[in-house]
Amino acid sequence: MMLEPGTSGYLNGAAKETYVGYDGQAFLESVKGRNTLTFRTKRGDCTARFSFDATAAMQDILDPVICA
Repeated sequence: MMLEPGTSGYLNGAAKETYVGYDGQAFLESVKGRNTLTFRTKRGDCTARFSFDATAAMQDILDPVICA
């Protein structure tokens, strides 16, 4: 399921929100090696866990993350 644009979420329990854009992507800051991303949807919370290895790129793009 693709999350609706404007859906708010939190990375690793941080107080700062992130939002899903019209392209179905969210911009994340302070991503760690292991992460938990939680979005609040109309059907309830949706949580995804993923690992991340930084590259030399200015902006990394993650493979799709499944939220359950």
